[in-house]
Amino acid sequence: MLIRVRFSKIGLLKFIGHLDVMRYFQKVLSRSGLPIKYTQGFHPHQIMSFASPLGVGLTSDGEYMDFELEEDRSEEEINTALQNSLTDGFLISKVTILNPRILNVKKVSAMALVDSADYFIYQKPGTMVSEKEKNMFEEAVSKLLALPELVITKKTKTNEKELDIKPYIYDTAFSFAEFLDNRVLDATYKDALH
Repeated sequence: MLIRVRFSKIGLLKFIGHLDVMRYFQKVLSRSGLPIKYTQGFHPHQIMSFASPLGVGLTSDGEYMDFELEEDRSEEEINTALQNSLTDGFLISKVTILNPRILNVKKVSAMALVDSADYFIYQKPGTMVSEKEKNMFEEAVSKLLALPELVITKKTKTNEKELDIKPYIYDTAFSFAEFLDNRVLDATYKDALH
């Protein structure tokens, strides 16, 4: 039985790296009492994967993790077992049972489904920026986005290549209200952003 979980990582947990999040959820799954499926072989480990690594210092309302169970359970039962095993800063917002055999579809990983992300960058409380500096920043970003292309050098393990990132920027906003205007976010996550 394949399970997909959407979770939030908020508050001080933004300082925990992706590998630590993976280890944390291995422990959560063990503590949950759910019949987790393990790989076969000399060093069995839980069958689980994450959609994409979240950088250190970032919070998120939409992280995804897949894992497998040996036995069938209801979404409510899985959600309750996971919620009871979590610490503050992590919140399960949705549990979905995926069964490719019943749906007659190819098994698709969570990583393959992620196609975009929202980034909200805010000024640290207590720091002062004049209205003039704020306007200058907004004008500079607007000029940058008005360019016909934004070419960066993308480095991989084996080579470097130039990539135009302009088609991948869908929207920009310069205030919290404007940022939230067209987005549906979990209330707990919205509160954590303030």
